[in-house]
Formats: sequence, C-alpha cells, structure tokens
Amino acid sequence: MRACQFWWRTLVQESRNHPPQFIELVMGVLALGWFMIWGCALIWQFSVSWPYLILCMSYTTGTMASILVRQLVVPSSHPQVTQSTMAVLLLINLLLTCCITLGTT
Repeated sequence: MRACQFWWRTLVQESRNHPPQFIELVMGVLALGWFMIWGCALIWQFSVSWPYLILCMSYTTGTMASILVRQLVVPSSHPQVTQSTMAVLLLINLLLTCCITLGTT
C-alpha cells in the first residue's frame, strides 16, 4: 500500500511541478494504449482497426507538437537536436497519417 501511495504522491507532485511534461506523458501513454489496441485488432483481424491507428497517430502528433512548442519557449541544453528531431518526427507522423487516411477512404 505504501508503494502505491508513493507512486501516487510522486505523480501528483510531478504534475504540479511540471504540467506540460505531465500532459505529454499522459498523451504518450494514451497513444501507446491506442497503438496496442490497433495491434490486437490487426492480429485478430477486426475490420475497424484503422481508427485506432489514426487516433494513436493524432495523440503522437499532439505530443510531438507540445514538446516542440515547449522547447521553442523554454530552450533545453540541446536545442538544435531536440527541435530537429521533433520536426522530423512530426513530419513523418503527419505523412503517415495522411497516407493512412487517404488509403482508407
């Protein structure tokens, strides 16, 4: 029980101290969850698996955009690396989202 209280208090404290990073973490975890649902739907061959992938990619896009904006507002110790990585990942994710959306319509 103490371990659960420790994790809960740490989560609450971090959400108060670093709200943008907490939101990015929540969005990342949700994106991972939607990706796992998409993978299970793909394995079990459900016909409605593409919406889960698109939802996962939109959460990932939102997370990457949030990280990019945060780095632009408050620069980190490695701004060029972080900004270029986020920009490339954002472009790749947007291209995949467009291709999947166009392919399923």
